[in-house]
Amino acid sequence: MKKAITLSLAAILFLQPVTISASGNQLFSTSIEKWNPYHIEHLEAYDFSTIYPKAIYQKSYFGWLILATTIVVAGTVSYLTAGAGAPAAASGVSTVATVIGGGGPGSYMAGLSTVGSLVGGNAMVGAAILNGLSIGTIGTGSTTTLSMATKAALLTDIALSGMTLTASENSQNLYYLFDIPLPEDLGSGKVRRLVNTIYNDQEERADALEEGDMLKNAKMGELIEDRYAQGVYWLEKELNKKITRQSQENLLILGIMAYKMGYIDLFGQSLEQIDKLDALRLDKPSKRSFLNYLIGVYTLSSIQPDTRKALDYFEKSYREEPSAIEPYLATIMILGDDFKTNHKKIESLIKEAAENYDEDKYSGRSSLVSLYFKAGTLFLRHHHYEKAAEYFERAYDSLGFLIKHLPISTKIKNAIQIQWAMALKHFNQKQSDAMLKDILERSDNLKEREELRQLYERDL
Repeated sequence: MKKAITLSLAAILFLQPVTISASGNQLFSTSIEKWNPYHIEHLEAYDFSTIYPKAIYQKSYFGWLILATTIVVAGTVSYLTAGAGAPAAASGVSTVATVIGGGGPGSYMAGLSTVGSLVGGNAMVGAAILNGLSIGTIGTGSTTTLSMATKAALLTDIALSGMTLTASENSQNLYYLFDIPLPEDLGSGKVRRLVNTIYNDQEERADALEEGDMLKNAKMGELIEDRYAQGVYWLEKELNKKITRQSQENLLILGIMAYKMGYIDLFGQSLEQIDKLDALRLDKPSKRSFLNYLIGVYTLSSIQPDTRKALDYFEKSYREEPSAIEPYLATIMILGDDFKTNHKKIESLIKEAAENYDEDKYSGRSSLVSLYFKAGTLFLRHHHYEKAAEYFERAYDSLGFLIKHLPISTKIKNAIQIQWAMALKHFNQKQSDAMLKDILERSDNLKEREELRQLYERDL
């Protein structure tokens, strides 16, 4: 069985997907009752606030706090004790992985697993991304050498925004990768239960990483992949039903699973079928902002992504629902590949996104921290150091008072402030050195302090 994603240690390459066979994928055929085909789910709106509703008890910082905790505590198996099973990494990658993995024991494998999980993969996927960074292929179509500061910033950006741009080592082809969270409480009963099972399995896997149980971590990773394969199998069955029996909610959820597994054609078919069902409905959905976002993602998922078409869909998305930040982030990522031409437009979009963003309206994957950190990374990469420092400062300030005073936030603060300090170093050495001193005093792990110091000193 071939997948749409194949790995090398230099890049992630998208290949043409093929259909999954039914054998071996019917994991839930006896444990979950069959869905009643006469109860067809159709969403009233395809907007972020409907797909990812925020509970009334959730404060404005709640979603970001969960994300920060995931990034920081994602695993604690030491690189030194991981043994031969640890994926190979190019020189410098271990230091960079610390930023993603949270620093200290386990940061290497945790970093690989965290980055890999952004696209539904494992530590080997993370190794591919990390090694791609080591030769400068993340966020650019060229293989120009990047500073350690830029490499570290790009990796942190991946973790914070859940999206990245990479290129093949041997070609100028660009590949866009997105983390699209699985919506909960949508679709048929069995689909909802599958989504809940995946989230529970992911929590158990994170616990295994935290406890240093790499065997269980690997087994849970395989189990989660099997869950996704089940979802892809269900999607094929859904697509083969008579159109009047198809559920738009099922198509949406299972289509996202197909994307995460690398079955881009099936992902596209699910979106196309949702549109066909809309054409038959008398009660047309009132909004399409999230669906337009997904179509934009799909148009970037081929060997030759159509960036112009994707930009049109992302603009439709944020114009209809300006409080959602993901379409803005995707647009900025695309425009950033031609920074010289687009940097004024990028600044305008950053300002617009920040003014319109409302994290209380939906439980999104990204935040103002993501927006400002992505902006800082872009400007740092292109040597606009004062502007980069300004955006990293805004990212830090956007953490909020409560998060900044929680012990769990130390690694997040360090990851942002080390970039802020390295940008400052280019025009205000005194302030930069003082900030580094604060960062090192805050870190309670000797190895972490040394890695942060080396990152700072190796920047220039």
